[in-house]
Amino acid sequence: MKALYIWLPVVGVIALAFSGYLYSGLIGLTFAVVAYPLYGRLRGWTHGPRGAWLPPRQARNLVAFMTELTVVAAVILGLLLPLLVIYRNRGLLATHGLAFYGQSMDWSKAQIGQLEGRLSMGGLILPGSKADAAAAQTPLAGLKQVLFDPTSLLPLAVRTLTSLAVASVHVMVLLLIMHVSLLHGPDFWEHILEHTPPRWLVTLQRLGQRAKEVLKATYVVQGLTALAAFLTALPVFWFIVGRPNVLLAAVLCGGFQLVPFLGSGFFVLGLAAYFLLQGQDGKGWECLFVALPLVAGVADLVVRPALARSWGRISGVTMLIGFVAGMEAFGIAGFVLGPLFLELFVCFTAIMLYGPAYKESYLYPARTGLEKVD
Repeated sequence: MKALYIWLPVVGVIALAFSGYLYSGLIGLTFAVVAYPLYGRLRGWTHGPRGAWLPPRQARNLVAFMTELTVVAAVILGLLLPLLVIYRNRGLLATHGLAFYGQSMDWSKAQIGQLEGRLSMGGLILPGSKADAAAAQTPLAGLKQVLFDPTSLLPLAVRTLTSLAVASVHVMVLLLIMHVSLLHGPDFWEHILEHTPPRWLVTLQRLGQRAKEVLKATYVVQGLTALAAFLTALPVFWFIVGRPNVLLAAVLCGGFQLVPFLGSGFFVLGLAAYFLLQGQDGKGWECLFVALPLVAGVADLVVRPALARSWGRISGVTMLIGFVAGMEAFGIAGFVLGPLFLELFVCFTAIMLYGPAYKESYLYPARTGLEKVD
């Protein structure tokens, strides 16, 4: 434990020096908090007759590695199916995506042309100012340049390799913090509680418990809400787009549902706009009046609030505000850190206003939620 107290300040100094990786470490810490019950069960298995042949230190490290592999496998499997479906339908997505882009551009040019005509009649447009003045600066012109001049891809290749290297370091930091937190997190938390003044002990315990609940709510609620959007979209889009494309549409709904403040409704509205521009008015209106309320409405207005109240008692408004503010302040890590920090602030404010013995709040009884595993 003494080595741990020396190691933690060193990690703090490194985190300040490499602040770009600080949020990755915090995400690793949140993974450890959520996965700690699994770590405790595996520790109990290693203490049984089957794990008696392992030395205690090796057993703890093995269990920590098994827990980390389980979390990584869950994340990878959660992304594997959508990526596989999207990859197999890449041709379809490219064809319809380019068609939608072209139709939307044609519609925009038509609207701009009509607006120019109206303004020209009123004498508000200077001679020579045309909407197509920048026609050469189109994405197709850039695509032609890339095809006929491959050396223009060199800066992109360098940036891609650099991004991959940085991402690898982020993953290493995340796994390192998660591993150390699983091994020594409860001991360090107990050490903090032992050195906390008595008048602040209950407050700190409730904040610790609340942090655990919010993290579970964020991970579990987001995952299950995306799953609900996927499952709801399957029969709905079977009726709208037919059997060949139903799985792709459902996967895209689930993927967009994971994106904060966009959700599956963004995809459904885009699909409706595509059908209307294609002249398929029936499918467009079906997307607006059937898919939008059933897929996006059920996921955002029914499933998400119910899960949030059940798992972490965090309101949908708090989660939405936390997502928006967190993504702005912390980047992609704000997906988790935003709701966490906002809810801890609300919890701390309630305790300061009504006292630690406030009985009518949604705060749970004082527990750390990180009981030590022998």
